[in-house]
Amino acid sequence: MSIVHWDKTQNLLFINSSDNSSLHERLANKIGESASIIKGDAVFRCFQGINRLILQNVGLTKILSGPLRYIMYTGYDVGDGLTQAHRRNTVKANMFGAGYENGMSTTVGASYKGRIWSRKTTTVSGFCQWCSLVGKKVLDESIDVDKILAGVLKPIIVNSRPDLMPITIEWPDIILREQNRLINIGFGDEFIPLHEVSIDLVNPSVSKPFCFTIHSYSTSAEFELTIFEEPEGKGFKYRALNYTPITVKIGAKQRLITEWFSEHPPVIRFTDGSCIENNIHIKVDNQSYPPYNREIIDAWSWLNVDLKKESQGQTKDTDSIQYHVIQQLKQKNYQIIFDDDNSGEAADIVTFKVRNNKIFIELFHCKYAVTGLPAARIDDLYVVCGQAQKSVHWKESIHKLIKHMQRRESRRVTNGGVSRFEVGNQHELQAIDNMTKLFPFSIKIYIVQPGLSKSKASPEQLQLLGATELYLEQTYSIKLGIISSS
Repeated sequence: MSIVHWDKTQNLLFINSSDNSSLHERLANKIGESASIIKGDAVFRCFQGINRLILQNVGLTKILSGPLRYIMYTGYDVGDGLTQAHRRNTVKANMFGAGYENGMSTTVGASYKGRIWSRKTTTVSGFCQWCSLVGKKVLDESIDVDKILAGVLKPIIVNSRPDLMPITIEWPDIILREQNRLINIGFGDEFIPLHEVSIDLVNPSVSKPFCFTIHSYSTSAEFELTIFEEPEGKGFKYRALNYTPITVKIGAKQRLITEWFSEHPPVIRFTDGSCIENNIHIKVDNQSYPPYNREIIDAWSWLNVDLKKESQGQTKDTDSIQYHVIQQLKQKNYQIIFDDDNSGEAADIVTFKVRNNKIFIELFHCKYAVTGLPAARIDDLYVVCGQAQKSVHWKESIHKLIKHMQRRESRRVTNGGVSRFEVGNQHELQAIDNMTKLFPFSIKIYIVQPGLSKSKASPEQLQLLGATELYLEQTYSIKLGIISSS
């Protein structure tokens, strides 16, 4: 089966086929006389504009005194492949990688013979749009492929943990992709749906082993990840710090989570924008983080609020940070204001507003002030910046976010708790879900930290906020808002 798209404005013919055994030159020549395939380095221009690009494999054709030899680099060996790709005795044969483009995650692969592909699933219309985007890049002779490769994120095996401050730990991508299937975390004999379970760092530092907890409302288990030198590169180990067996169950398959993490590691992100998976450190080379603009920080009054009390709880404590934020939001005509606080949350507060046939979604992450007073403490921002970075994946599917909220509401009410809806209800949320099929949407993420002083924010605080702002922009093109004290 083939789909053929002729882009008249670019004078390009695109052929998508289930038959990968040829480049379909005969078909191309039947459609347009004297059709010629674009190949060579120009094909690799398709990687232009992909942020935080990680190449998963690089194939090189190496010239060794006559015959050609093909070499494939995969995983953490890709860095060696990129080094080889810049040498004169090699030709880039193919590359495949993943990153972010136009505010969404994407994949792209290319072969010097003229084939370009992606793992995207889309409509015919979406395919045509993708072709136009790729064609524009391939025809742009100003694009320097070597510069693209120089900016690629390079995974390296490390023999010890980096001396960097971790700010968040996230479930592996496979968990996020499997949200449509039933995923449960087993605490002994008790199985709890993933949307009621969180994974969080415990007492993070720049030098100690990584400690983290997996927890629900009532149960938690603590783990430690250590990294060490090992000749075969498998120098990492997950260790449970208590004796409750924790398992992950996806569909009918069930495994100990420490074993499962070895194949599907959680992602730990650092203040410098890099991350680590098991003992593979993915660094961001030559990345600069301009400080967050102090002038656009929104300074609120926190009169009668206990700055050490973050959550309003089901008792809706009026002196909490979360309660105060909700009361302010209630004055702004949202269709939905949702208290999503507690284990498994998307954010402490989720809001929806529909205006002029567009859906506006906002995620508010609240954090208490350690000292109870506004100050210039960088520690007040580590966790909440991590939470903001962790929540970007919800832009992949607003339907999944709404489904998550519906499940959370049903579970709480079924268990005799108060509704999570501060404004709106299940019926109105479902109505918005139906609109997502027709209306475009945008997401904005807010960090709410009254322990941050707008006027006295330190350079280190503004730098961390700037790094978080850039991460949100480079990945899913999400705007970051900051709410602080004066």
